[in-house]
Amino acid sequence: MTTKGQTAVDPKTLSSVTQMLTPPNADTVMQGLELVRSLDDEALCEALLEDVVCQLGDEWQNGKAA
Repeated sequence: MTTKGQTAVDPKTLSSVTQMLTPPNADTVMQGLELVRSLDDEALCEALLEDVVCQLGDEWQNGKAA
């Protein structure tokens, strides 16, 4: 989704980063997170978070585990 003033995300970059963020290997995921952070690309972050929903269970109160 592109909004006024934002550029579209390069599909190749999005695919590469997504592959780094989805394996069960924690080291690869951390490298992917560092890559996203270093790119400092708001459109990339928005694309990665698209359709992400956070639902806190009963054990969470005020942003902290009960």
